[in-house]
Amino acid sequence: MILFKSKFAGSEIYITDAYTRAYLAIAEQRGLDIHELLDHVAVEETESPDIDAFETKSDSSKDNAIYSITANEYLTLIEKIVDKSGNHGIALEVGLQIPPTAFGMVGFAMMSSATVESAMEVGTRYWHLLRDGIAINVSIEDDTCCIEFDFFQELQEKLENLVLETSMASCFRVIQLIFGEKFTSELWLKQPSPYYSELYLPMIPNLKYDQQKNQLRFPKDLLSLKIPTSSELSLSMALEKCEEENQLMSENGMIFQLERYLKKCEGKFPSLVEA
Repeated sequence: MILFKSKFAGSEIYITDAYTRAYLAIAEQRGLDIHELLDHVAVEETESPDIDAFETKSDSSKDNAIYSITANEYLTLIEKIVDKSGNHGIALEVGLQIPPTAFGMVGFAMMSSATVESAMEVGTRYWHLLRDGIAINVSIEDDTCCIEFDFFQELQEKLENLVLETSMASCFRVIQLIFGEKFTSELWLKQPSPYYSELYLPMIPNLKYDQQKNQLRFPKDLLSLKIPTSSELSLSMALEKCEEENQLMSENGMIFQLERYLKKCEGKFPSLVEA
């Protein structure tokens, strides 16, 4: 039984800078040059409308590059990092470093909700504001609540696994931070068990690969669990901000689609049929 289902953002996807910064921080720890990595992304993503933001001659321009990174640029970046330094579970490592604040007003609204179920409803309703290219469905299977993760578009298997590990591990970490050990859960991934899986069992005890679905699973009885940080006032403020961002995203999405279409017309007016 499906409880809640997210929707697609319907516009160009921009990745939250928390994920990008976490990947770059780990890349730097592994001895890679951050500026060189961003320059590589700029060269390969020549169709990006924000390509000028990747000029990396100073820290401020590097911040601009990180802040404005698109989904394609993000995928190119993490692929470069893995190619140059190896995997070693980097996506799980990044996910476990993401704090609740990385989810912005969506995360704040969830933390301000009264119960786990209401937090799930809010999070699913506004998940598209995170613009991570992933859809989530919250459903009940027997005595288990399942948060299923899926993609809006098909990716290369290697990249798909990296993105899923990052997103799912970050969700696991946020739930763990809010509820502590009493919130027992399992992290299921469809991909074959990688060589580094056992290294992360101390951090994610119920990490399971070779599963039928990509899911975060926990007992459905926990849906009624009270959230320690709940606040009606904070929730009201957060939801108002989420609605403002939702409206802005819708408007920007229409502008983006129009700009992309007009570029394809190469200066010609579209015909009535094309319009």
